[in-house]
Amino acid sequence: QLQDGDAALRIPNRLPAATRYELARKALVQRQADAVLYDLTPTHHQPRGLIWSRAGDMASLAKGRKAAVLMHEYALGSESGAGLKRRLWGWAQRLGIKRFARLLDAPRLAATNALYAQMMQRDGLAGDMVELYGNVPVRPAPAQNWCLVRLQEAGIPGSRTRGFYLTGFF
Repeated sequence: QLQDGDAALRIPNRLPAATRYELARKALVQRQADAVLYDLTPTHHQPRGLIWSRAGDMASLAKGRKAAVLMHEYALGSESGAGLKRRLWGWAQRLGIKRFARLLDAPRLAATNALYAQMMQRDGLAGDMVELYGNVPVRPAPAQNWCLVRLQEAGIPGSRTRGFYLTGFF
């Protein structure tokens, strides 16, 4: 049950899948959600990522809502040198993902990297790539030290000879 002010509903993975989907469905109705974003890692829904049997329950969360899917894992078994068992596993995983996508009403699809986006397109799932902090391409360094400039703007004098770093984690 979501309480006023709750930003997210945390559903324990140890609950049966049917219970988890029902709790999620109730929360979406309670919040009168207009859209659902699936940050999809198939192995979070089924240990091997074989979501064929869960595709209907997963898609039902977006019934009557806009849907977007951000693929964090795709096409296991496609790697060079994968054995027959792993390739078959990847094939079955892709079938489940395709079934899930077809059950959604015009979903917006994206992947976390260019390889997954290309594989999805190859499999008939037109998707874009979303740049995340871990896959943003390296660009030429700015002419001046941006970190030092920001620290100086914040009133922290800094020193070019001391060499310190400011970091943030999220």
